Amino acid sequence: MRVVRGVYDKLDDLEKRVIRRKYSNEDYKTTMTELNIDTNTYYHIVNRARILSKMAACQLGLIKVIE
Repeated sequence: MRVVRGVYDKLDDLEKRVIRRKYSNEDYKTTMTELNIDTNTYYHIVNRARILSKMAACQLGLIKVIE
């Protein structure tokens, strides 16, 4: 939960809304239409959140990149 909260706190308002909708299983087309963003913006935000999550997990010692 610490990773999720840490990443969420680093996101701006639009990013938080996109991620909240994505993980509430809202269709990406609905999200894009209602937030007035294009496909590139949507996936850029999703990928940024995923990368931040992986980085936070590494920092906390939850995953190892290389043994």
